Amino acid sequence: MVSFTAASCELKLRLAHYPPHAFEDAQGQWRGIDVDVAVMLIKRVGCHYKIIEVPWARAISMLRSGKIDVMPSMSFKKERDEYAKFIGPVRVERIVLASPVNRPITLAQFKRFDIYNKPITIQRGAFYGSIFAEIYQSSENPETDFFAIPNNRIKLELLQKGRVSGLIEDELNIYYHLNKEPEFSGYKVHLTTLHQNLVYLAFSRRSVPTKQLQQLNIAYQQLSSSGQLDQIHQYYLNDYADKVKPPASSNQ
Repeated sequence: MVSFTAASCELKLRLAHYPPHAFEDAQGQWRGIDVDVAVMLIKRVGCHYKIIEVPWARAISMLRSGKIDVMPSMSFKKERDEYAKFIGPVRVERIVLASPVNRPITLAQFKRFDIYNKPITIQRGAFYGSIFAEIYQSSENPETDFFAIPNNRIKLELLQKGRVSGLIEDELNIYYHLNKEPEFSGYKVHLTTLHQNLVYLAFSRRSVPTKQLQQLNIAYQQLSSSGQLDQIHQYYLNDYADKVKPPASSNQ
């Protein structure tokens, strides 16, 4: 086990409701794939953590400035590497499209924005890959065709109320709501994968010293080789084993 040389440390961990990756259980305790991995890693190096709840786009700015130390669910991008140390990967993220069963959206409709005169909802500041970027850039009115909101809860509420024609989100997040919440029984996940990539824990280079980043990386390697990370994934994925598509390594 590695540990920080400092007598104690506290890392500010950004979390938001995003099941099964991060959510509060009936006792008000944070759980989920990303939460369990992050907490296990932080504790393994002898640190404590403090949970910070802020919208995604603001959290990225705070990670850059060092006001937040750790952000789960981060995709690697070259420009982010300047201010964040990526440790992982933690899991594979697969971005898909969901819409009501009685008003399905075809990929052709999606590309030409013929979507019942209602926008597709997306999360502000999120990275959805090159396919979505091309679709977004080709739109004559991207701010009308896509409704960017600050968090996942609002996206789901807008879909339920019929104010948007569909949403773009991580596949596991959508399946969580379909399996756990009856009000989402009238929605479906489309087969087309818009984007697939590895996601990491991102640590602020401004607030976390280089030596500590090295220790955290060593701790990750230890957890990964021990099989504990696989156990966390299996625990949360049991409900979705018959639905989730296998990873397509060529897209990672």
